[in-house]
Amino acid sequence: MLCLLSFLVFGFLGIFFAEYREMAREAFGCMVQRAKTGSCDADFEDRMRSTIIGKAMDRSPRLASFLNSYLDYITWVLAGILILSAAYAGVSIFNYLAYGNCNGPASNAGCSIAKAANLNVTAEIRESIRFWLPG
Repeated sequence: MLCLLSFLVFGFLGIFFAEYREMAREAFGCMVQRAKTGSCDADFEDRMRSTIIGKAMDRSPRLASFLNSYLDYITWVLAGILILSAAYAGVSIFNYLAYGNCNGPASNAGCSIAKAANLNVTAEIRESIRFWLPG
């Protein structure tokens, strides 16, 4: 799971910073290998684990011991939170573009995205999305 979380984080950072692109490639290779064979490239996962635990060791040996024991569970939780928040953000953006609010067609509530996206383009996008919606 550390490979998946590393790929998501370094893949996003690699869009903006070139120094993270190689790590994103390694994480993607590890993720693909884990999907195919069930085991990850031990070098990448051990390097990531030792980096995380080493930085925690500088602050607190108890924290490093806790991370060493439960890092797999922590990465599962963080990956789940990341995927759920991305899904909710995608639904909110779609609802804003299609209906003008974040909550869908049945709500007249405002949307915080509307304050950030004060563009004339959103009306055109909203009309093109409505064209494809049923009913």
